[in-house]
Amino acid sequence: MSKMVFFKKPEMKTVSRFIENQRDAFLSYTEINKTRQNLPVKNFNNDFQKVAVGKGKTDFELAKSALKNWAHFPNHWAEIKPEQASTVPGTNLCLCIRLFGMWWLNACRIVYQTDEVQKFGFAYGTLPAHIESGEELFQVEIDDNDVVWYEIRAFSKPRHWLVRFAKPVARLLQEKFRRDSADAVRRFIADKGQNISKKTWRPDTWLLALAATILLSLLVFPATIFHHDYGKPVLIFATLLSTPLALHLLAFHNFLSPKAEKLLPLLFPAGFTAALSQCIDFQIIAALLTVPWLILSSAFLIAQKIRAGNAVQFAISASCIFWWIAAAWVFAYPAGIRPFGFSDEITRLTAIHFHFAGLALPILAGLAQHFSPSTFGKYTIWMAAAGVPITALGISYTQLGKGIEVEIFAGIFMALAGIFTAIRLLQIAAKHSSLWLLFSGVVLTFTMLLAAFYALRFIFPVEFLSINWMRAVHGSLNAFIAIPCGLIGFAIWKHKK
Repeated sequence: MSKMVFFKKPEMKTVSRFIENQRDAFLSYTEINKTRQNLPVKNFNNDFQKVAVGKGKTDFELAKSALKNWAHFPNHWAEIKPEQASTVPGTNLCLCIRLFGMWWLNACRIVYQTDEVQKFGFAYGTLPAHIESGEELFQVEIDDNDVVWYEIRAFSKPRHWLVRFAKPVARLLQEKFRRDSADAVRRFIADKGQNISKKTWRPDTWLLALAATILLSLLVFPATIFHHDYGKPVLIFATLLSTPLALHLLAFHNFLSPKAEKLLPLLFPAGFTAALSQCIDFQIIAALLTVPWLILSSAFLIAQKIRAGNAVQFAISASCIFWWIAAAWVFAYPAGIRPFGFSDEITRLTAIHFHFAGLALPILAGLAQHFSPSTFGKYTIWMAAAGVPITALGISYTQLGKGIEVEIFAGIFMALAGIFTAIRLLQIAAKHSSLWLLFSGVVLTFTMLLAAFYALRFIFPVEFLSINWMRAVHGSLNAFIAIPCGLIGFAIWKHKK
């Protein structure tokens, strides 16, 4: 069998030789042309996805062009060689996948093509030099209501021993491919036939970020859930997963400027060093490790530029500003900087506050307004954006010994902003049957009610509502459930749109 795995990108002559070696090979499965039928194939993993990507004949022609030019492949991690490969049955080609620092070559053959007035598509089958065995159909069609649909239909099973060994990961990557493929077709249509590469993370980067989050969080334990060190895993999660997810979601919805989008690949190395700083006790080294996160947030703010032409732009601009402030507080903690005489605990909590309430909450409110505009949605955005600095001001006012009145007002204001955002998420969840947004809205409502009661603790004392209890319950539920579920909900709902 031809060599399939390379540790650097193979030259085109190597790929051409790889394809040539499979010229006379038979397909590696016997269920040929079964993707023509919308029926499961026994003894294979069966996958199906059909999503709307446009409307009208112009979009349909662009969608056809996307398939003919292989623009439906997410070219930041999956490419077809040769680049202008024919979709005529009998054509051999190579699927090149870049994952985990390696290039994986996979030989395929076009098995059939459909070219009708309202439908165009083709399917390829796997040859022996492929990590999987099976067949995959890519098809676009326009219905009687002028809606353009993109469909992927496939059946497959692992062939390479590594894929068998890591089958759950392989299945996740197949799901990721289908989502990225739909995004690529939408983008091709939106850009009027320009196959522009998105500077987003590859699937393996997300897996590495998840693994790093788990590993580094374990390193900062043991610690009780109410111990002050508990904030360290939250910051690790913020820098490695939550913040990148929020910013990538903006990129997927085309809210980022081209310059800001180019910075997205830097999120993992900068976030990793910032997360690693939470595991280092040596002050100077820990502070230096947070500098890339601060520099990246500053560069991102400059690249994105501050715009407030409408409520959604205002929400995104506010999030970028708050990310920069959050990064400054992440640097302040190990550097020994304590503004306003804040304690170590409050310094870390401020960094957490600006990462989640500051960066992520306005993005959720902004996306809700983008997909379901309303006057109430505009007010929600203003309150979410204003509540973050007002809360910081209230805490600072108390720290300076000026009284508790401002902190009470700030706490109630921020709680209302969060509850209003939760209501917006629940409205969209009900309209679009999104369990992710429903769960996010319910949890956010609960945590913000807790915040309101905590703000009123000086007037109506509740014994168990201590700062430790609020941090462990309110903070953790927001950081690990409400915010991520909301972001994931919008990502998934977008694909159903």
